[in-house]
Amino acid sequence: MYVGTFEPLFEEEAKEALEKAIPNIDRYLKKGQIEILPYSEWYIMGGDFDSNKILNGWVSKFNQALKNGIQVPLQIFL
Repeated sequence: MYVGTFEPLFEEEAKEALEKAIPNIDRYLKKGQIEILPYSEWYIMGGDFDSNKILNGWVSKFNQALKNGIQVPLQIFL
């Protein structure tokens, strides 16, 4: 799972908020099943917003999370 942060919400604040809903979040972060990135490193890579690049990046991150063992409920895709 990818989590993008927006200013003034920073990575540590995002992690703290997620900890309330996801017990043992550090385990998922270490395994690469959850990743927290600043908005500027994801949505405006290279200085421009490119929706195709972002969509392809989401698919890539999702596939990597699956390889790292994250389990996704099937109903998400229905």
